[in-house]
Amino acid sequence: MVVKHMKQHLPILKEYPTFHNDFVTMLQRMKSVRQLLTTSIIQPILRGMIESLTHEILWTSHGGFMVTREWTRNFLKHHMN
Repeated sequence: MVVKHMKQHLPILKEYPTFHNDFVTMLQRMKSVRQLLTTSIIQPILRGMIESLTHEILWTSHGGFMVTREWTRNFLKHHMN
């Protein structure tokens, strides 16, 4: 599954609402303690969480797996503003 644009986040995140909620909650907690939320910090965290929590989508989905900086930036804008 290729995740490149904000519109394409639903195929992964819609199927895993617990993951989505956990990730957004983690970001909100980081923001509340004034942690800098940049794409270079959040992208590897997001990639690691997806790989560990939803490992099966890496191997069963067509097209591979990718979380780009652009997608991460849009995700942050959407959920943290």
